[in-house]
Amino acid sequence: GIFPVSFLKYPKLVGLSTPNNCFKGGFENLTCAQISSRLKYIDFDGLYTPQHCLKEHGLISSRINSFDYFGGLLPDCIFLQPRIEEASFAGNGFFGTLPQDVLNRNMKGLGLNLSRNFLVGTLPSTLNKSFWSKLDLSYNKFDGTIPNLIASEFSQVTSVILNNNRFSFASSPLSSKIEKLIVSQGNLLQDEPIYKRYR
Repeated sequence: GIFPVSFLKYPKLVGLSTPNNCFKGGFENLTCAQISSRLKYIDFDGLYTPQHCLKEHGLISSRINSFDYFGGLLPDCIFLQPRIEEASFAGNGFFGTLPQDVLNRNMKGLGLNLSRNFLVGTLPSTLNKSFWSKLDLSYNKFDGTIPNLIASEFSQVTSVILNNNRFSFASSPLSSKIEKLIVSQGNLLQDEPIYKRYR
């Protein structure tokens, strides 16, 4: 059925995890006022959702490609909650561009995982100012040039995973803070030597 957004407003809610759910729809009508100010962790991991849900309903596996994913536009308000530390929406049907505010937040976050969705467009230049320590944007449809990865003085980024998108070029040097970078695989990059270590 439809995910009840009223769950997010429960005043004592600190974390929410819904792995392998069979929800449909998305967060189209979600407002910031509907989210608990205590929310720290949210996990809508849908990596195995099609197989799980079709099996639960006795449907044949050939219908996986037409599966009605949970998704829609990204719920900006969730990422901007003052206490949010970790957010994963991997393997769903989210589409559209990535708002700058999702990366350029003023609170430290442990991890942001938006991999295996249908996100498009270029990455915001604020990537190098992100306070998320781990960013996974792999297996989407981002394109253009990868932004400068020299972190600003206040950046917390240590891990960036951008493989399997449609990036065409990346030439900026790396920040000394970045411990893990996966970017060349599955893109159309001119393979700069600095990235070869991080395949």
